[in-house]
Parts: sequence; structure tokens; C-alpha cells
Amino acid sequence: MVRALRFAPYLLILAFVAWCALALRGDLQQISLDSLLRSWNLLLLAGTLSLLNYAFRIIRWRWYLGRLGYRLPLRFAATTFLAGFAYTLSPGKVG
Repeated sequence: MVRALRFAPYLLILAFVAWCALALRGDLQQISLDSLLRSWNLLLLAGTLSLLNYAFRIIRWRWYLGRLGYRLPLRFAATTFLAGFAYTLSPGKVG
């Protein structure tokens, strides 16, 4: 009995994931993706512009840190900049 209770949280998580997958499947059946398929080039353009936006923001962040006297490699500056977005979804805006 005690052994079975140890697996109860995992079973609850598995049941929740299965429920979410079924709900998502039902929601996706109600959506028509025809307009997205016709305008894939615009989606590609929007994605490219978004990536360029983040690249410019990372470069500006590295430049700002350099002006403050912190010389950081581009990869580390990019990682720390992108890690800051984790706080945008946190409750209470901790970040």
C-alpha cells in the first residue's frame, strides 16, 4: 500500500498530461490552418524579423555591459539576456 502511494504523484502527472493532450487535440480540430498554409512566406518573414530583433537586442545588451566595464563573450551575454525572459512568465513579476 505504501509503495503504491509513492507512485501516486507520477500517476496524477501522467493523467494530467494525457488530459491536456486530448484537450489540445480537440481544440486543434476546431481550427482551420488554411490561411496559415497560404501565407507561409509571411510567417517566415515574421519569424526572421523576430530573430533579428532578438539578435539586435543581445548585441545592444552586450554593448551596454561593455560600457559599464563588463567585457563578456557574445555567447554568455546572449544566454544571460535570454535567461531574463524566464522571469516574464513568473507569478508576481519577480524579475
